[in-house]
Amino acid sequence: MSTHRVPQAQRAFLVASIAMGLVVWSVAFNLGAFGVVFFKDVFAVVVTATVALLVSFVVPEVFAGPLWAVRLLLASPRRQHGSSPP
Repeated sequence: MSTHRVPQAQRAFLVASIAMGLVVWSVAFNLGAFGVVFFKDVFAVVVTATVALLVSFVVPEVFAGPLWAVRLLLASPRRQHGSSPP
């Protein structure tokens, strides 16, 4: 039996990659196959952008480029062309 331990940063990266893949798969498949993000997937997109925005405040060195631009893009709501406000 091996006593080799995987560093904590690599384990965290693996878990985050798996979680991100599970969230992104449905959104990416539907967008590619049908050309639309379905309503049930909109919440996943909002949560992902919100988490990324919060990470930009806690660990700003993980983002490349001007940090103010990253935060502006993550905080900006986007609408599809032709959609009307509620």
